[in-house]
Amino acid sequence: LTSAAPRLCTLNLMTDDDSWPGNTSDLSTWYGYSLPNNLLNGEAPQLKHISVQNLAFCWMSLAFDTLSSLEVRISRNLPLISFSPDVPRSYHLDEQPAPQLLEALRVTRNLDRLTLCGCLPKAADLLQMSQSIVVELPLLSTLVLRGKVEDCVAMWCTLRLPTSTKLS
Repeated sequence: LTSAAPRLCTLNLMTDDDSWPGNTSDLSTWYGYSLPNNLLNGEAPQLKHISVQNLAFCWMSLAFDTLSSLEVRISRNLPLISFSPDVPRSYHLDEQPAPQLLEALRVTRNLDRLTLCGCLPKAADLLQMSQSIVVELPLLSTLVLRGKVEDCVAMWCTLRLPTSTKLS
C-alpha cells in the first residue's frame, strides 16, 4: 500500500468490526488494522474514489487532489484511532482530529461525494476552528454525515457548499 499506483482509479479497504482487537489500551495491537501514512506514496494520479471502513489512518494519507468521492466509516463500537502524522507507527486515540480532517478536505476540494460516518471530530473542536477556517467544496453534490447531532451540525458549519448539495 506504500507504492505509487499510477493506474488505480478506486481503492476500497475495509475490515469487519468483529475482527478488531478488544483491548484499546494497547494500540500497538491494531497495527494490522491501519493504513500507512504514505498511502500509495501519495502518487495515484487516476484515483477518483477511496472508501475506508474500520481502519486506523492519518487523514492526510487519504488526501488526493484527484478524488471525486471519499467515504470513511468507523463502526460505533470502535474508537477512532490514527497514526501520528509525524511519527510513523505511533498510535493514539484521536480525540482532536479536526485540524487534520479539515486540511485533508482542503486538498480534496474537487469532491462530488463525501461520506463521514462515525469519524467526525467533536463539535467544540470544529466550532472553535470554524471561526478561522471554512473549507470550500464547490463541486460537492452529496454529503453524508453520521454521528452525534451536534458533531454533524458543527461539521456542516465548517463547510462552504453549493446550495444544491444534498445532505443525508
